[in-house]
Amino acid sequence: MSFTSGYPPPPFYYKEYVGPVDAPDLGGRPPPKIPNDSLTIFGNKQEDKPLKPLDSDTILYNTHPSTNLKEEFLRLYRIFIQELFILINSIEHVENRSNTHFRKILKIYTNLLHILSSLKKRQAYLDVIELLELQLQRRLECIDSIKRMLAWSKKEIEKSNVLNIN
Repeated sequence: MSFTSGYPPPPFYYKEYVGPVDAPDLGGRPPPKIPNDSLTIFGNKQEDKPLKPLDSDTILYNTHPSTNLKEEFLRLYRIFIQELFILINSIEHVENRSNTHFRKILKIYTNLLHILSSLKKRQAYLDVIELLELQLQRRLECIDSIKRMLAWSKKEIEKSNVLNIN
């Protein structure tokens, strides 16, 4: 029994089903089990890995929750660029201190990446909060408009009752 080729091709176990569709003894092998605990079709599964804290020797910025991470990022970025220029200058003049500059640049770079990843998480929280606030505002506006319409309809009903009595 041959099948027409389509895109995507039918599964390999499709050929094992024979007979009418409503037959009680419809046979064939069941589909294979999913290889992982979850299956993603037509896309990639992305998981955000938890943000690992930096070592006390590595950290170069204030980690207090109330600090402005954007300002800390800009401050560290300025230091990063300065150290990069110093390293380039020391390589140009063949100095032996370039190793320490390189280590310092790597330390600053890891701090910059850490700040960016924590900012990404905070920005996601802020985006969700902003969307929820917008939804709440729309619902409050709808409730106010319903109250106005109810008050207007109540007045109209009272007017029609007064006219019917007279």
